[in-house]
Amino acid sequence: MRNLRLCFPPMGGQVVCMHSKLMLLFHPEYLRLVVPTANLTPYDWGEMNGVMENSVFLIDLPKKNVLEKPTTHFYEDLVVFLKASTLHENIIAKLDNFDFSKTSKYAFVHTIGGSHTDTAWKRTGYCGLGRAVERLNLCTSIPLNIDYIASSVGAITDQFLRCMYLASQGDDGLTEFSIRYAKTFPVPRRDNPSKLLKKDTGSEWSDRFRLYFPSQNTVATSKGGPRCAGTVCFQSKWYNGENFPRHILRDCESQRKGLLMHNKVLISTPFLSLQDKVLTSLNDRSSTSAPTTPSLYQKQPNAAHGLTSEVPICPKVPGACSTQ
Repeated sequence: MRNLRLCFPPMGGQVVCMHSKLMLLFHPEYLRLVVPTANLTPYDWGEMNGVMENSVFLIDLPKKNVLEKPTTHFYEDLVVFLKASTLHENIIAKLDNFDFSKTSKYAFVHTIGGSHTDTAWKRTGYCGLGRAVERLNLCTSIPLNIDYIASSVGAITDQFLRCMYLASQGDDGLTEFSIRYAKTFPVPRRDNPSKLLKKDTGSEWSDRFRLYFPSQNTVATSKGGPRCAGTVCFQSKWYNGENFPRHILRDCESQRKGLLMHNKVLISTPFLSLQDKVLTSLNDRSSTSAPTTPSLYQKQPNAAHGLTSEVPICPKVPGACSTQ
């Protein structure tokens, strides 16, 4: 196919897996940018009688009328990822023909394998996630509830999950890094010696992190059965490992009965105490303002700075199981 170009990123050195999914669909008047959760396999894309559920982020970007450079962080991080993936330069250059202004309220978070020097580490992995949260002005120091829907689970540890939790609050990775190599506490943060960190900083993740993954029974009784679960990956040796945090696992069952979920969704919501919930309920009842159109974000107080910031609203996610 003359109009199709596949990209095969380098897999040398430390890189043992390339699991990103991205499509750039160039139309005459717009660019359609697609980030699917599906692998390039028939059953992930609805073939074989629709046995697998996936999701997609999709945005259409119109062609520009003027020759000005796009300047959004989304565009910049996309280009960094494409160059690291060794996509042909002429394709990357074509992005300049499209208006990325609609991406200003989003972040493009990627993982680039290998070692990263200078400041490159800040742009990728969970460090890049924390940087994205900070750039979107969503940083918070209040506890969060994390619900993570996954289709592949590795040999995760308490340390890694604390990194993910802190990144969801807007930390770029230096908090956990400073704690990991500290000999005494409190320890000054590496990039800000005036900020002292306790040994248990971020430890509340253990009570507020839930990981949704299908149980063996859910897979066995699914529409396609185990033969169609090849892209839903988890090894028993990791689960049985001494340090695997089993307490965070929840069975993941789709509301579409019999379908396995291949989605990847991280939902973070502010943790509210019972007192906060009562006050919120009373405020809702006493409110006389007209209803507004729902959005992806809502205003919440930022305890760290005494300001009001926007935080994501937690939608009702199909397939997310009870956390009780």
